[in-house]
Amino acid sequence: LPSASFPYMPTVYPTFPTYAAFPSPTIPSTYLPVVGLGVSSWGLPVPALAPSPRPSGGRLDGHTVGFIGLGIMGRPMAQHLRKAGADVVICDTNAQVVAELSAEGMRSVKSPKDVAQAAPVTILMVPDTPTVERVLRGEEGVLAGLQAGGIIIDMGTTKVTATRFLAEEVRDRGGEYVDAPV
Repeated sequence: LPSASFPYMPTVYPTFPTYAAFPSPTIPSTYLPVVGLGVSSWGLPVPALAPSPRPSGGRLDGHTVGFIGLGIMGRPMAQHLRKAGADVVICDTNAQVVAELSAEGMRSVKSPKDVAQAAPVTILMVPDTPTVERVLRGEEGVLAGLQAGGIIIDMGTTKVTATRFLAEEVRDRGGEYVDAPV
């Protein structure tokens, strides 16, 4: 209801067509997940989630995760990893943010290479393709320090063709590349 603090809220909400007005698509059985189907609020079939093999609580104690890119999105992500118990190794161009997160118990290093040497999983939360390429390549890049079997998770917005080439470079160095844009 409208109030002094929320005067812009409508008093009468508009009505929408019922969900029955939107037909549900028929999905071939070959696309259905083994774990079954649910139904969304729109009446569309949705895969049901399989139970997680990880115990509830999602603790990451004893795991080391590298994090590069501690801006608006990266910083809270790194903080959540730390709160979950992970040893978070960080690197960023903003020295103030690095100092603040170090005070919260994260371990700072001087280069992306050092992050990859310290952590089997390195998360990149940088803004664009050129930045991802700079962080990965070069003498001080992630690829220079990538552990055998290391995993790089790119959460930035990277061009598809560049992502394919970068993934190939990582595989050639014995690692895995996960494209996970947010």
